[in-house]
Parts: sequence; structure tokens; C-alpha cells
Amino acid sequence: MSDSAVIPENQCTGQDPSGLDSEAVLRCPLPVRHQGLDALTSGLCNALEEVGCPFAPVARQRLRFETLLAELSATFINLPASQVDSRIESALRQLVEFLEVGRGGLAEVVIDQKQLVVTHSYHAPGVPLMPRMILNEELPWYAKTIQQGEVLHLSRLPDDLPAEATSEQEYCIQVGLKSHLMIPLKMMDSVVGAIGFGSFRRYRDWPDDLIQRLRLVGDVVTVLQEKTAEIRKKMTLKYQTEFRSWRRVGRRQGARLRAGRPNCEAASCPRPRPEMGCPSPK
Repeated sequence: MSDSAVIPENQCTGQDPSGLDSEAVLRCPLPVRHQGLDALTSGLCNALEEVGCPFAPVARQRLRFETLLAELSATFINLPASQVDSRIESALRQLVEFLEVGRGGLAEVVIDQKQLVVTHSYHAPGVPLMPRMILNEELPWYAKTIQQGEVLHLSRLPDDLPAEATSEQEYCIQVGLKSHLMIPLKMMDSVVGAIGFGSFRRYRDWPDDLIQRLRLVGDVVTVLQEKTAEIRKKMTLKYQTEFRSWRRVGRRQGARLRAGRPNCEAASCPRPRPEMGCPSPK
């Protein structure tokens, strides 16, 4: 596992999303280039900490997050279908704990039934459960925005909601939701699902680079779900075919027994049953 991570250009230019101002950059004992650093490594984090750079905590946190995302993506490679659901929920738990939010979930968009179905979720103790199904009529503005493929990054709720989102405003007040992020997931340019997180204890921002990285995790999980669903569908068809085949065999056997013409021979039958019409052992 690599211990390096790419740093966006704007992270060392005096407008760092962590809140450090240009004065803090000027105090940093290491030279800061406008183009930013090419990569973030554990060695660089150690060097920043040793010289007392104000960016050291931000860099260390960023490296931890990049490492977590890489590990999560790696665990989904060649994962048996029977372990997919539990591994997705475990990944959501790790992301919720790292981001220090209240809950996270993965949902499937069902256009025909006009609903958003939460397939996997995790919530911290004391945090309201995520509803398993969100009907379009219950939260119309929310559902419409997701189905249109727009990212919802709401840092201060309910203030960030538009005036027409009255149902959504009432919901946020009712459950105490302070910040929310929902990222639509697409396949073949169609929205098939979404991955989202909610903060209940404090307000928080959702930087663009965080959204991009969480989208990658969501895309990996979506592809995995599609493959798993295909495998399960094939297995279901296989079992149905076998069941129909055995049922036909059973019907033929029953017909032969009723006609007094069993198709088995005592020599080849381990447990002949004369009362069923089987010939007695020779």
C-alpha cells in the first residue's frame, strides 16, 4: 500500500480549505510553491511536523484519509458475493468515524417507483436512523435534485435549503440534521444510486476534493453491487431451472408409480420400498 497522496494545487497557495491564511503560509519554514507539492508522503508529513509547519496537521490528516480510501477500494477486489453487503456497511462505518459525522448510507435510485431506497447504512450511537425508503412525494426537491445528478453539499441546515424545499426543511429540524452531503452515482450516464453522509452534532463544510474522493468510493461500490446483483440473478435462474427440472422428474416418477411401472431396479436402488411399487430386492 502506497503511503503517498496527490495534493491539489490550491492547498499550498495561501487559500487552504483548512482555514489557514496567507500569514500562516508565510510563517511556514518550508518553501511554498504556487503549483503545490506533487505528492504527499509520510516522510513529508514527518518533516513538516519536525520544523513546526502549520500545515503539518492538515497534511497528516489528508494522508490518513487517502490511505483509508485506498484500503477500502482494495478490499472490494475479488470479494465474494456473500461478503459484499457486510463489507459495504463496514466501509461506511469507517468513513463515518473518520469524517466525524453522524451517519452514512448508500442508496439505489428507483425511477419507475419514484423512490430512493437505502440499501446500506451506518449510524453512530444516538443518531437517528436513516429512513430505508424515501418517496419522491415526501421529499420532492431532494429526490428531484439527486435524480438530476446534482451533488447536494449543504453545510448549514436548514438555512442552505431553497425556499421551495419546505418538506426538507421540516425534516432537518425534526431530526436535528445540521450538514448533509449526497453524491449521485452514475452508470452509462444514468443516475443509479447515491452515497451520502449527515452531521448532527456540528456544522461542517464539504470541500470539492473530499466530494471527488468519496465519489470514487461510491463508484467502486456501485460497480461491485451491479456485478453481485448479476451473479445473484444467474444463481437464482440456475436454482429455478433445477427446481423445475426436479419437479418434472418427480411428476414422471409419480405417474409411473401410479401406473405400477416404477422405473427403478432393486439392484440399483439402495432403499427399495415395496409399498411404493418398487420391486423386492433379488
